[in-house]
Amino acid sequence: MPRNRRVFLNTLQGRITKRGDRYLRTLLIHGARAELRAAATARSKAEPLDRTCAWPLALAANVGLDVAVTALANKTARQLWAAEKHEDQSSLFGQ
Repeated sequence: MPRNRRVFLNTLQGRITKRGDRYLRTLLIHGARAELRAAATARSKAEPLDRTCAWPLALAANVGLDVAVTALANKTARQLWAAEKHEDQSSLFGQ
């Protein structure tokens, strides 16, 4: 679970750290890279993109591919953690 910290009334989200399971972190990064590549392929075929695919593509254009992949892996890790904590797999990834 990435760290969070509070500044005034805002909660700032942390990044993926190297404190956790290395294998799980590797799987998250590889999955995010595959998802980003699939989104880029879908965009090149002029297929419609949902916002889960469009956001990392726009981010990759602004800050670079590796940062976008890590941000997508971080977002996926947070969604998985929230689903496990609240025991709610039905709303996982907007389904």
